[in-house]
Amino acid sequence: MATTQGRNAINAAQYAGVELLVFNTSTSIPNQTTDASAFEIKRNLEQYIRQSGVPFIILRPPIYMDNLTAPWSISGIVHQGVVSYPLPPETEISWISLADVAALAVAALQRPELTGSIFDIGGPEALSGQDIAKRFAKVLNRPFTYQQIPIDAFEQGLNQAFGEPTGTEIAKIYRWRAAHPEDEIDVNVILQKLPIELTTFEKWIQSIEWAES
Repeated sequence: MATTQGRNAINAAQYAGVELLVFNTSTSIPNQTTDASAFEIKRNLEQYIRQSGVPFIILRPPIYMDNLTAPWSISGIVHQGVVSYPLPPETEISWISLADVAALAVAALQRPELTGSIFDIGGPEALSGQDIAKRFAKVLNRPFTYQQIPIDAFEQGLNQAFGEPTGTEIAKIYRWRAAHPEDEIDVNVILQKLPIELTTFEKWIQSIEWAES
C-alpha cells in the first residue's frame, strides 16, 4: 500500500506539472539493500521519483524525537523516570524533531536551485540512550534512566496493536540500526544550504507537556 500511495503522489505531481517536490523518507536509507521493507519501499520510491522527471529534493531523517511520546515510551517517562526505546543504550543517533523536519522541507521548497539533492538530515547532536536520559533528568529535574525495549517484545506489541506484519517490519528497522551504527551527519553542511535553527533535545523536552494522553 505504501508503494502504491507513494507512486500515486508522484504521478499526480508529474501530471500537475509540480515545479518542485520535497520527499521526506521518514527514515535514513542504508547504502546496501536490506530485508526491511520500510527501507526498501523508500529506496524504490526515490528511484521512481528520479525516473519520473519531477523536480525533487529528498530529505532522509534518522529517528524523530517525537517518537518518545509514543505509548511504549511516554508512560515510563511520566511515571517511572525511565526512557524506553528499542535501541541499545550506547547507540548514538542524530535524533531530530518533527518540527525541524517540517522547517527543512519548507526551506527546501524555497530553494529550487537545489533540485536533485538528497540530504541525510539530523538533529544538532548525536545522542545515545544514556545521553537522552541525562537530558530528561536535567530538564525535568528528577532522576532518569534509559532502558532498551527488547526488540522481540517491541515487535510483538506492535503486531498486537497494528496487525502482522506491520510490527515485524518496523522491528526490522531497529534490528538494523542496532547492528549498523549511524554514519556521521555533518549538520553544518546541511544548514549552509537549508538554513534553519535546529532544536536541541533539551529544548524539545521543554516543549512537550509530559502527561499521558
